[in-house]
Amino acid sequence: MKGQDIETGGGETAPLKPKGSGSILKNSNMKAKAKGKAKQKVKEKTPQRVQDSGTTVLNVYYGCCGIFALCFLCLLVYLVYKIVTYYIGVFESREEKDTQKVRVSERRIDYLSPTEEEVNCTDAHPCRDWDCVYVREHFHQNLSECEYDDNMEVWSIILICLLLLIIRENCKKTD
Repeated sequence: MKGQDIETGGGETAPLKPKGSGSILKNSNMKAKAKGKAKQKVKEKTPQRVQDSGTTVLNVYYGCCGIFALCFLCLLVYLVYKIVTYYIGVFESREEKDTQKVRVSERRIDYLSPTEEEVNCTDAHPCRDWDCVYVREHFHQNLSECEYDDNMEVWSIILICLLLLIIRENCKKTD
């Protein structure tokens, strides 16, 4: 076996190499190739969206932001819907109360008549053909049965304050 390289399996004519000179490179190349093949097999088994984890995370982020924005928009539309339906309901109930017939049994002054004459309504002969609007306009009085019990003024003040705060905050951001 003179002049034979055991590692390469060459014959007698093959030049002798110092022991271990090519074995380290070959082993490292073989290990690298084995790792590359293993990675390739994992890549083939792994779906493309998992491979691009950075893109996937970004897509999930944008998806969550989109869903959040959509939920916020739906909530905003729902709030506006509830506010509008509240005001419509309140105005309808106020209109019913304004057209409600009332009975006046006290002496009143009609301020809309040119002579501001006194109307003579008593318990024995009450005035019946008037509604709440007529009593309010002509006699400048609000009878207890004509009072509103809907708290619309309070809700209107709250909504106006919230609107002013929103406008104020938006003006601060633009400055």
